Amino acid sequence: MPDHILQRLREVADTSWAERQERESASKITSFPAVSSSTTSPGARSSRPAVWLALAAAVAATLVVLPRLPQRSGAPTAKVALLAPNPAVPSPFVDPIFVWESEDKPGQQYDVWILPEGGDQFTSKPLYVAENVTSPLPLTAMKNADAAATRLPEGGYQVLICLADVGRHAGVARPFAVAADATPLPDLASATPGELQLQLQEMLGRSPEAALMAIATLPAERRELPEVALLEKAARERIREK
Repeated sequence: MPDHILQRLREVADTSWAERQERESASKITSFPAVSSSTTSPGARSSRPAVWLALAAAVAATLVVLPRLPQRSGAPTAKVALLAPNPAVPSPFVDPIFVWESEDKPGQQYDVWILPEGGDQFTSKPLYVAENVTSPLPLTAMKNADAAATRLPEGGYQVLICLADVGRHAGVARPFAVAADATPLPDLASATPGELQLQLQEMLGRSPEAALMAIATLPAERRELPEVALLEKAARERIREK
């Protein structure tokens, strides 16, 4: 039996015993001493059912509460912070890139679901899925049973990022939306370093999430350019400050 139930039973028993002693003390003052006998007195016999009834009531009350307590499954949960898209502002891109930071072990991979807005985390039919991935994750790298994702229509959605191969309970769903005037992500592959810096600075001024998603489209060698690396750092810092 759990310790808190035993503690409750002890408290009820102690209270009942104290009440019984008080009644017996009062009886000794106002009545003649009882004749000693080897058999249990009627008063003692009548008090025992009250004690047991109190104990039974305490057990029943505790058992009623127990099913309402949250169950601790011990299952791990992804420790991620979604940086983009912005949950509070609709995405300016129909093909967003999901960027997150993690406190999980280095090299941890994730399973990611795109769910309908307001859908149940565990039972809703996913729109798109990606397995064993890391950040950043382009929408176009996700797929469903029919085809790969290309774009999301205007409206609300949820992104669920979970530890890989554990299931949907290993994460927390976060809302996001796509704006009515959303466009495809810009193609910055052919921009010169100067043009790239100017475009990213302009995006950063409007939306650090948009700038971060645009930077995530670049190949690694362009992201490592000093001016681009500084802009990415600035975008991440502004998002964290919100």
